[in-house]
Amino acid sequence: MLRREARLRREYLYRRAQEESQRAAQERKDKVRRALQENRLIPTELRREALALQGSLEFDDAGGEGKCSCQLLPTALEPAGFHGIPQTP
Repeated sequence: MLRREARLRREYLYRRAQEESQRAAQERKDKVRRALQENRLIPTELRREALALQGSLEFDDAGGEGKCSCQLLPTALEPAGFHGIPQTP
């Protein structure tokens, strides 16, 4: 029983630490995003990592989840009718 409680406590503390680090990273990204949108200077504490944060901001939006361009358009290598395009006789 004591081992189980110790394990649960460790898991809880680990999960809290992970959530805190994710929250802090999101706050830094939000600060950089706001500064870029409002055309202001990036806060001094974030200037060293601003380029990395800006690069990761491009992929944080909700667009395109689960969709791939290869699923949307047929290629020349696929047979006709493969993507629902009717074959011409």
